[in-house]
Amino acid sequence: MLKTMRRITKPIMWFVAIVFVAFLGWEGVVTTKTNPGRVATINDQDISIQVYQAFYDRTYRLAQQELGDTVEFDDIITQRIKEGTWNDIITQTLLTQEAKKRGIVVTNKEVFEYLRRFPPLEFFQVDAFMTEGKFDYNKYAQALLDTRIDWSPIENYVQERLLIGKVQMMITGLVRVSETDVKEQWVRDNSILDVRFVRFPVERYFNQIQPQQPELEEFYQKNRERFVKEERADLYYLEFPKKPRPEDDEAVKKRLEDFKARIKSDSDFVALARQHSEDQATKENGGDLGWIEEGGFIPAFDAVLKRLQPNQLPEPIKSSYGWHLLKLWGKRTSTGQEQYHLSHILLIPKLSPEGLKGLKQKATQFAKEARAGDFEKVVKKFDLSLAQTGWFNPGGYIQGFGNNEEVNKFAFNSPAGALSEVIETPTAFYVLQLKEHRPAGPAGIDEIRTQLVTEYRKSQALEKGFQEALLLYQLTQKGESLTKVAKSQNQIVEQTGKFKASESSVPNLGNSPEFVKVALSLTPGGKTAAPVRTQMGVFLMELVSKETASDSQYIAVADSLYRTALEVKQNQVYTEWFTQLMSKAEIKDNRDEFFKEETAPES
Repeated sequence: MLKTMRRITKPIMWFVAIVFVAFLGWEGVVTTKTNPGRVATINDQDISIQVYQAFYDRTYRLAQQELGDTVEFDDIITQRIKEGTWNDIITQTLLTQEAKKRGIVVTNKEVFEYLRRFPPLEFFQVDAFMTEGKFDYNKYAQALLDTRIDWSPIENYVQERLLIGKVQMMITGLVRVSETDVKEQWVRDNSILDVRFVRFPVERYFNQIQPQQPELEEFYQKNRERFVKEERADLYYLEFPKKPRPEDDEAVKKRLEDFKARIKSDSDFVALARQHSEDQATKENGGDLGWIEEGGFIPAFDAVLKRLQPNQLPEPIKSSYGWHLLKLWGKRTSTGQEQYHLSHILLIPKLSPEGLKGLKQKATQFAKEARAGDFEKVVKKFDLSLAQTGWFNPGGYIQGFGNNEEVNKFAFNSPAGALSEVIETPTAFYVLQLKEHRPAGPAGIDEIRTQLVTEYRKSQALEKGFQEALLLYQLTQKGESLTKVAKSQNQIVEQTGKFKASESSVPNLGNSPEFVKVALSLTPGGKTAAPVRTQMGVFLMELVSKETASDSQYIAVADSLYRTALEVKQNQVYTEWFTQLMSKAEIKDNRDEFFKEETAPES
């Protein structure tokens, strides 16, 4: 019996180690405010380094399972894992806190019933629960009732999952979709339309409108809510690029000269290329570039190839890619064109460790002097060019840096005018200065002037188009056809031809959901619809034909359509609710204090 218990208990603990580890529960691992081991604080709840590490380990293993053993985890993938870990911690913490606020509980009976009905998938491969190579539910059920086995870790995990599930159900439980909405979507998905129309495009009137400052200010005040922007920052930055020095360049050339001296046979060249070449596309093939016509190589190669004989090794040559050692295997003429079979070993000059250290010292010295003196004078002294990122949002793309967490943190946690510490990227060292930081809210008129002018001109162009369309529409209401009235006013009548209402693009028109929505409401051969405003302009339209499925076909699929529509709306409501929950949360990120890379002290 003891042996059997051990056989069962071990798989349970394995399950805990692999799956439950990321959901340790907060009891016993949440630190106190006096404990320096907190890696984050979320709404006054401290998150310990143990919890973070458990989440990280699980996310890392999941990434390994997804990507496989053949993918090398570079800095980009590792950074994504870190961000995924961080997002998971925030999500689970906020939802658990919300459950407590709402008084949501999960009973022991609910946990037991869940485990009874839904055995963890990991147990389907456990020997103790197998009979003749298949999962035996009865063995699992007996183990579940055995009081000598400690199920508490798994019960805690399930309780946490059920608690969060109840919060999600509470948020989405009152979501409803109407039968009318479902039917309208079905009609749209199953209708083929043909529409006759006259267009009054925005571009017809756009250049006629030249707004003055008072008009822009009035338009801005009336539409301020349309020009709301997220929290944003703008940075100055000084770049210290990790460009190789002349001596680094010369060292690479010298290595290739040494390779040339070592090459005594064709196999020597191939072996050296496979071992040392930095051209990843040809490295495994011994640097083989294949047969290429004259002029098909980079210019630096062409001049050498004309005087090179097969099996000769010229001196190393330099190109925009780096330094190359070439080997010409053969020449031939095909269709009047000279062709060359060529291999190469590519070495790319890089800044040496000594040069890297000196460059960082230069950046550090600049930052020190800039803090102590006149920033602009120090920039000139170091002969640097001041660049600017332009506005960017928290976590967003930063011009010159991409998605850089360290730059983001400095930008949104520093006062205006502050100077950063030296920030390193794979290509350079940087010193930043915060030009400006603006909270979320209406954008200033100067900040959006270009957009404001465009929006104003577009709105006025639409109004002009609407007034012209309205005159034409009024004429059709006297009994004249759209075609006849348009001809009398020198307007062009167009026709879409048959198209599916569910398609994103209307023939001869483009993407226009407003156009399609009105077309679906019309009757073939009926009156011209009132002018329709769209993003592209104003339209007068009449329906030529409409083909749709029968009501009996709708009835047959109505239930599944309703379930799908409800699920989509529930997801939308939940996403909006959680986004608001996140925006109101007070989150303090202390990860830098735990994971900052150590650097060797400068001598």
